[in-house]
Amino acid sequence: NAFVKAGNDKAVMQCLVIFFGGIPGLIILPFVPLPDPACWPYLAGSVLAHSVYYFTLVEAYRFGALSQTYPIARGSAPLLIAIAGLIVANEHLNGGEWLGLIIACAGLISLAGIPKAGEGRSILFAFATSLGIACYSVLDGLGVRSTANGLSYITWLLALEMIPVGLAFLWLRRGRAMASLKQNFKRGLFGGIIAGIGY
Repeated sequence: NAFVKAGNDKAVMQCLVIFFGGIPGLIILPFVPLPDPACWPYLAGSVLAHSVYYFTLVEAYRFGALSQTYPIARGSAPLLIAIAGLIVANEHLNGGEWLGLIIACAGLISLAGIPKAGEGRSILFAFATSLGIACYSVLDGLGVRSTANGLSYITWLLALEMIPVGLAFLWLRRGRAMASLKQNFKRGLFGGIIAGIGY
């Protein structure tokens, strides 16, 4: 997130971080079985949800500060995940757990500070980002549960994500892709490897 926000070309940096984030998946791919057919719809949905999330994240950082958008996006996502888990997976939290979750989310969101005039667009994209986080988190949770090998699901997800973001990068910087790659390669590679291993 810091690399994307600090980059002089946020969309390209986001594409490169996610593309290179697939490298750990490609390395592990030969050593894991194919995911069970039951989880393929979740994989497809997660790739789509991640793609929307990457777009809203770039837009949030284009219009707002990291110190504002990141706490909003990450602070509101757990609550959305809990609500989606209740609706989609029938997972129930007790009263104390809901209270703890709400307090934690409110604490994280409060780090963004009091909104100022003209920050509506960045806040809107930050909340849209949190919705994307919730969507892919629930899909990935259900996807991992629907296959016998959770690592197989994750490695395939990382590898499959390389395709749309790689194509997005080539389209965004058509005609000057190599120049843009050279300029952003080191940060994109480092951030991507860390992101892929982390996921």
